[in-house]
Amino acid sequence: MTLEKKQCADVLLVLFSTVMLILITIFVSSTAVLSEAVCRITSDYHGGSAAYWASESAAWYITLRRVAIFMLQLMSDALWIHRCRVIWDSTRVVVVPSILWFVTLGLGVAQNWMFGTIVHHDGYLLPSPP
Repeated sequence: MTLEKKQCADVLLVLFSTVMLILITIFVSSTAVLSEAVCRITSDYHGGSAAYWASESAAWYITLRRVAIFMLQLMSDALWIHRCRVIWDSTRVVVVPSILWFVTLGLGVAQNWMFGTIVHHDGYLLPSPP
């Protein structure tokens, strides 16, 4: 490996790690906000913590938390696929993991869209009407 390629790979790894650190920070801090809200605010909430969770399931920090963990999953899987390609030196090895990566992408987008549009109707979680 030439020095230029090694420096480029190092820069990419630093950027990758930085983005992963930012995403895990977002995930942990939004989980802390959610935990505080559920534990502290729900003591007086009519219906308890389950009713609070149902009414606040589309809050911005919960959506941000979901998107952060989804991006972390996609990035770590992409790194794993890249490492499989480098170690095995074959594209056949990454066919099934790549298909699973695209399935994860589709399911993650669908989940984030679905939970982002859910509203609370009389104690039940339902998609918002069209």
